[in-house]
Amino acid sequence: MINLSVVEQGLKQVMANQVTDKKWTWVRQIKTYGGEFDDGLTAIVKGFPAIWVVFEGSG
Repeated sequence: MINLSVVEQGLKQVMANQVTDKKWTWVRQIKTYGGEFDDGLTAIVKGFPAIWVVFEGSG
């Protein structure tokens, strides 16, 4: 079975490297989802522009 925590950390690290290497100067932050969608549309819009990477699951 795939360890999703390792996959998530790998994706975040690759993206963070792009920011550190000044290749993605337009990226403000990279973070793990913390329930922002639970707060409603107003909280989500505060994060725009944004890119969310999601997956349904491993099975």
